[in-house]
Amino acid sequence: MNLTRLPDIRRQLLGLWDGGTILSSVVSGDALFPCRLRARVPSSKDFTDSFDEVRKWISEIKTVGGIRLEWRTVNNRLRGNNPSPSELWVDTIDDALAIIGRKTEFRTFLRILDDTRAALPELEEWMRRSPMKALACADEWNRLLAIVRWMKANPRPGIYIREADIPGVHTKIIENHSAILAELLDAVLPPERIDFTATGKSGFCRRYGFREKPKRYVRFRVLDANIRVLPVASAETDIELTSDVFAQLDIPCRFVFIVENEITFLAFPALPDSIVIYGGGNSAADALRGVAWLGMRTMFYWGDLDIDGFRILRDLRGVFPEVRSILMDEETLNGHRDLWTTDSGGGTLPAEMDGLTDEEQAVCRALQSPGDGASARIRFEQERIGFERVTTRLREIVEGQ
Repeated sequence: MNLTRLPDIRRQLLGLWDGGTILSSVVSGDALFPCRLRARVPSSKDFTDSFDEVRKWISEIKTVGGIRLEWRTVNNRLRGNNPSPSELWVDTIDDALAIIGRKTEFRTFLRILDDTRAALPELEEWMRRSPMKALACADEWNRLLAIVRWMKANPRPGIYIREADIPGVHTKIIENHSAILAELLDAVLPPERIDFTATGKSGFCRRYGFREKPKRYVRFRVLDANIRVLPVASAETDIELTSDVFAQLDIPCRFVFIVENEITFLAFPALPDSIVIYGGGNSAADALRGVAWLGMRTMFYWGDLDIDGFRILRDLRGVFPEVRSILMDEETLNGHRDLWTTDSGGGTLPAEMDGLTDEEQAVCRALQSPGDGASARIRFEQERIGFERVTTRLREIVEGQ
C-alpha cells in the first residue's frame, strides 16, 4: 500500500521551490496557496486489506504540521463507516516553508526583491522569471544592481572593465558574474545599446561596449638591419605587437619566415630582406589571418617534423596558400634518425590532407608508420638540426630567389 507520507509531501513542495514557482508567485502576486497536494489516500479496499496499517497512517498524517486534511467517510462492508482523509492541503506559504526548511532563504529573497524594486523596478519581470538565479547571487546582489544602474547611466562606455568606477564594487565582480549580468543588462538597456551578435562570456565586452583586451599578438624579429620598424636598427630586436597593429606595418621585406619554436625564433640568423615570426604553435594562422600584406611576400614555414608541425602548416596555408615548408622533407627526416623521439601527442592526419603537397603527405605517413621495427609514432624537433646546416639552407633560399 503506497500512501502519501511526509517525505512525499516534502518532495512535492521542494519541486515548487526548486523550480522557482513559490518565489515567482511572490513577485507576481499570484495566489499559489492554499495548495492541494497530489496524494494517495486510502480506498475502501485498503480498509479491507490493511485496516491496521490504514489507521496507523491516519494517525501519522494528522500529526504533520502545516497540513490541512479534508475528510470523507469510507464505507466498508467489513469495517463499517470510517473517517479518512480525502485531500491534503498546504494553506499558506509559511506552512510550506516550514515543511521544506526554506524560511531563511525566503527572507533573503524578499530582501533582494525589495532592493530590486527600489533600485531598478524594470527588473521585476526578470525576477519573476528567474528568481532562483537572483537568490543564488544574494550575497552580491546589491553590487550587481549597482553595476546595472551604472551601465544604465553609462551605456557602451568604451573603457576597460577595470576602469569602471562604481562605488563599493570591485570590477572582478563583473568578470565573475558576467552571465547573470548579461541577463540583467539585456532586460534594462535599450536594444540599440546592445550588440546582439556578441554572445557568451567571451563576447561580454563587445556586447555592452567595453574595450576588449587584445586577443592575438604577433612576435617578430627583423633580420635585416637596413629595414627599420623601430628607431633601433638591430636584427636582435624582439618585437611583439597586437595583430591589428602588425597588420598596419607593411614591413618592406621580401621574405617572411614563420617558425614553431621560441628558441629557433630567437636564434634565427640575420638574412637580407627578411623577418622571422614566432608562430607559437597552433595560434599562428589565427594571429596572422588579418595581415593582408603578408600575402604579397614570399613566405616560408619551418616547424617540427611531427604531426602537429604539419597541422600548423596546413592551417597556415588555409590563410596563405603560397606558404612553403622548409627543412620538413624526407631528406631532413631520414638524415637525423639518431635524433628521432617518440611522438606522444594526440590526433592523426588523414592520408590525403588538403593543404599539403604529395611530398609532405609522404613525410606524414612516415612519421606515423616509420618502419624499421619502430612501433611508435615519431617526431623530430627543429632545434635538433645543426645550426650551421640551418644557416646554410636559409641563405640558399634567400640568395636563390
